[in-house]
Order: sequence, then structure tokens, then C-alpha cells
Amino acid sequence: MAALVLAGSLAGTGALHRVTESRAVVGGCGATTLHRGPAPSWAAHSNPPPGFVPHATTQRRAAAAYIFAYPALRAGHPRKTSNKILWLTRSPGSGLAIRATPLHKNAPVITVKLTDSAGPEIYPSYVNVPHIGCWHLTLRWARHRDFIDLYYRG
Repeated sequence: MAALVLAGSLAGTGALHRVTESRAVVGGCGATTLHRGPAPSWAAHSNPPPGFVPHATTQRRAAAAYIFAYPALRAGHPRKTSNKILWLTRSPGSGLAIRATPLHKNAPVITVKLTDSAGPEIYPSYVNVPHIGCWHLTLRWARHRDFIDLYYRG
């Protein structure tokens, strides 16, 4: 499924351009790269956001994170931006638990528990962390566990 991007209107031409390939964009950290472009093929049935919303897949490719706060997730208590992340899981679960710690550290620990709100594989969230840096997130749902690293700016 190709995504449509209003790139032409940004350039003043008003033309629509079809995005057919995923490309890396700034914002990843640790073992994670952010991409713009079509969703992973397994996520297409969940009606993922358009291709201009940056996304990353987890290390085991069992979930995808769509970062609506691009270009920057914000550490602390964001005021003007929200840290909205839409999670799509490859297999259904009965909720999604997220545990976040600074990369290669054990503390502080941030936990977020999400219930099925938009379907058994779709979890909108706001994951707020107290400090700037790369954060390692452990995701758990049903009998699955996967990992992703996300960068938070000040």
C-alpha cells in the first residue's frame, strides 16, 4: 500500500507525490532507525498513519511505533508538543505494557499500561520521560516481548 505525501503542496506546486520506499530520517538512537514511507507490509491491515508520519519497527519486528511528535519527542513535561506514539502490534494482545529506561541503565523506570482502545493490535499512547537522551523501551503484550530505542530532546 503506497502512502501519499503532500510534498508538492509544500514545494508550492500543489501536486501529490506517491511514496513507495521507506527512507531513514533523523531521530533514531541505539538499535532503532526512524523511517518515512510505507508501513511494514504486516501492518497494512491496521490502517497505519500516512507515510509522512515517521515510524520504526521494534528489534524483533513484532511491533511498529508511529511518532506523531516528530521531529522530536520531548523529555520532561512537554507543553506545546505531545509525545503521541501510535503502536501497532503484529499479533493481537489484551493490552500493551511499556517499560522505559535510559539506554544501558536500570533507572529511572517509566511504565505505561495501555488497554485495547482502537482494536486488539492498535495502541495510542503518550510516553513521557523525565530526562533527555536515548531511552530503551520494552514492550509486552499477550505472550510477546520486544524492544525499541527512542530519542527524547529537551
